[in-house]
Amino acid sequence: MKTGIEEIDKIIEKDRVVGFRFQDRKLMKIMYHRALVESAPVNLILLGERCRILEPYLLLSFSRILGKSLDGIKVKRAFKREDVFPTIESISGNLIIVNPYVYGNVYDSLMRRREGKTFLFYLNEPVGLRAETSILDIEKIEKRNLFSITVRKSPSYPNLRMTFPTRILYFRQEQGILKWVNL
Repeated sequence: MKTGIEEIDKIIEKDRVVGFRFQDRKLMKIMYHRALVESAPVNLILLGERCRILEPYLLLSFSRILGKSLDGIKVKRAFKREDVFPTIESISGNLIIVNPYVYGNVYDSLMRRREGKTFLFYLNEPVGLRAETSILDIEKIEKRNLFSITVRKSPSYPNLRMTFPTRILYFRQEQGILKWVNL
């Protein structure tokens, strides 16, 4: 699964469960729509009943920008707490969950999954028992049209902070100088 940001994708490529924690709702929406298109074929679970989370026009825009098809995206919705665990357990393959902690912790269901990777996109949830092998704290830097990503792997591993211009989310990222440098 990919985010579309080469530097981040290299860091999290071996992680089974990755959490994306946001301060800004708009930035979260853009990032998970881009990740959906970049990672297709993928399954998406939307949790909660009162938010309009999936924007078809944004998906189509990213599909055109990235030159990828939307055919492999499957969407499921869990409106009630009782629906969350059976929905997660019924899916095989790669999975993206938006607002995973709206009904409490999904740790057990994620740990039972044997195949595929999982991306979790959520707003400002408190840190507790988590299934994530990496947590990416993403915050918008208001006055400069930038966003920063802090990668947290473990308490013994130092955090890594990177800053990117917001405009890279709206373009296909070319390798450029990265193909000449071995990272």
